[in-house]
Amino acid sequence: MLVHLISSSTAYNEILVPDMIRIFISRGYQVDTQYLNQNRSELGYVDSDAGRAANLVAALCDKRVKLLWFVNGGGGAINLLPYLKEAHSDLLRTNPKIIIGLSDVTALHHFVNRFLDWKSIHGVMATFNAEMHAVTGYKPNCCSSIDTVFDVMSEGNVYRGILCLNKTPLCDLHGKLAGGNLTLFQSLFSTYYEKYFESDILILEDVNLTHRQFDRILNQIAFKSDFKPKAMIFGQFFKIGVDDAERLIYKRVIELFAEKVSYPVFYYPYFGHGEKNQPLILNHDVIISSEALENTYCLCQSPLQM
Repeated sequence: MLVHLISSSTAYNEILVPDMIRIFISRGYQVDTQYLNQNRSELGYVDSDAGRAANLVAALCDKRVKLLWFVNGGGGAINLLPYLKEAHSDLLRTNPKIIIGLSDVTALHHFVNRFLDWKSIHGVMATFNAEMHAVTGYKPNCCSSIDTVFDVMSEGNVYRGILCLNKTPLCDLHGKLAGGNLTLFQSLFSTYYEKYFESDILILEDVNLTHRQFDRILNQIAFKSDFKPKAMIFGQFFKIGVDDAERLIYKRVIELFAEKVSYPVFYYPYFGHGEKNQPLILNHDVIISSEALENTYCLCQSPLQM
């Protein structure tokens, strides 16, 4: 299988590219860096908005591309949405791609999920993963292996121990996963790009929000009368290495939000900017079913048809 590397957000460390390539090759995958172009902009992005957009659209229209793995996140991907909108008709005529990444890539997940009906994977970046951390000795976040992404593509996923924080569902929940980073999700409110469906089971995660900022954003979501997903699943919001009190205050913010909304709210702090980032397939069918323990649930998704 051929993996195409790309970056459409904050500038990346070019010194690390050979290590990324070596890691993928060691697992039997070919790597193409045609779309890994960097001409650092004055705002610290990999290129200007127009340059990044042209590179991304070219990759998305390239019929050789099957897997488009983002090197890093950071910021700036939301600036590319108008360019993707302009290229919409061309993108509809090409073959679907699987884009892989998280954080700032949420804006791009949202576009390909909502406007192209493509599936994608909320998973580790090509720079931030267990294999790259072993090379660099730097473990900021996202310490899961790239193998977890390949595994979820070929085998699907089964995640247990998901807590329900409010109304216990009376039966299994069926829907499709959507969402990603909370800051990016919020930034689409009241724009052309805000687009949700009643079948949505929304996943949300973030980092560097204080618990008060987090609380304010969740109250804004609770106030949105036009927003009624089938359910919401919250991942990790606290930073790596904090104490129990810090972790629990973020959970408490979610619990207070859960009391205010009419749909089920779940808690599973094993995806996001943490030591564990369990991959999730966006715009793909999901089942949430009850387990033996009270208020605990299991999330299941089938493999991707590649």
